Amino acid sequence: MANSISMRHQRAATATRSKGCTAIVATLSVLLFRGLPWICRARQVLFLRGNPSTPLSRPWHTGTAAHSNGGVIDEPVGVGYCSPPIDGVDVASIWESMLLKTGARIVDFLPVTDVQVEARDGMIWRSMRFVGSGPMQGRVLLQHIYVYEGRGEIRFVPVDSDGREAETEVVNALLKEPLRIEYYMRSVASKERVHWSAPLQRTVAAINLT
Repeated sequence: MANSISMRHQRAATATRSKGCTAIVATLSVLLFRGLPWICRARQVLFLRGNPSTPLSRPWHTGTAAHSNGGVIDEPVGVGYCSPPIDGVDVASIWESMLLKTGARIVDFLPVTDVQVEARDGMIWRSMRFVGSGPMQGRVLLQHIYVYEGRGEIRFVPVDSDGREAETEVVNALLKEPLRIEYYMRSVASKERVHWSAPLQRTVAAINLT
């Protein structure tokens, strides 16, 4: 009788520990994939060193796959890339440089040509042809670009030939304390981050040129 009661107590304790571990894993998963701001700040301290112009061997991101680009393996951005802290430059200068990417000067940051830009009601319309390597080579890309200086955010929303906006957008964010630049893709509706398959090397290079 005593042995039976003891075994029941052991099974109950094991089940409780199992439920507790499951709850912890679930909570961590939600925090990770919702892309809360603390993720960038915490991992910044742990993994990122140096300045933005220094190539990083392993910046933080959660890419799960890689694709070949002319024999070179490019890791994807994943749920985002956050630069190292930026020293010796003021916020206004960094923001001004980021705004260059919203117009015809995008050719200085990405392999594109035939850029057309129009200022429209509350946004910027842009058309450009991608001439870099990979599956998008030769494609004409249409975008609606929204600038929010108050919160240091620029949204790049893909648009189809009929003017319909896509369900996802690329965000260029200016973070402070410390000053950093972050790129990521998210859902337009929910604002939750999604996996971004863009090459990490190209993304890092665009930030370094800012």
